[in-house]
Parts: sequence; structure tokens; C-alpha cells
Amino acid sequence: MEQQVIEFLLGLAQNQPWLLSAVLVHSVCRAVFKPVCSVWESYVNATPGTKDDEYYAEFKKGKIYSALDYLFSIKIPEKQK
Repeated sequence: MEQQVIEFLLGLAQNQPWLLSAVLVHSVCRAVFKPVCSVWESYVNATPGTKDDEYYAEFKKGKIYSALDYLFSIKIPEKQK
């Protein structure tokens, strides 16, 4: 079974290299954007001021965040209390 999967992926890479490139770009972007957003949210929550909280809330309501979340699933799940 494992050999069949490897052969399939190698055939796919040889015949459709653009598809594997797209999957790689998507994976790298998710691996970068999700931790960046998590660190940013942690920083905003840790600071005593409210100006950055308001800016971050506006960013999360905006089109850029929505597009990043749709494409790369960067939304951080809410902590359960």
C-alpha cells in the first residue's frame, strides 16, 4: 500500500508539478501565518493598553484577515473556560 502511494505521488509530481507547488506554497503560508497571528493576538492580549486591542479587532473584521483565514485557515480557536 505504501509503495502505491509513493508511486502515485511521484507520478503526480512528474505529470503535474504545478499542483504540488501550489500545495507546498499553501502549506508554507499556513505554517507562517498561523503562528504569526497567534503571537500577535497574544501580544495584544498581554499589553495593558486598549488601542492595539481595537486595531487588532478591526483587522480581524477586515477583508485581509478574512482572505487569509479562508485561504490558510489561520483562525485561532477560542479557549474554553
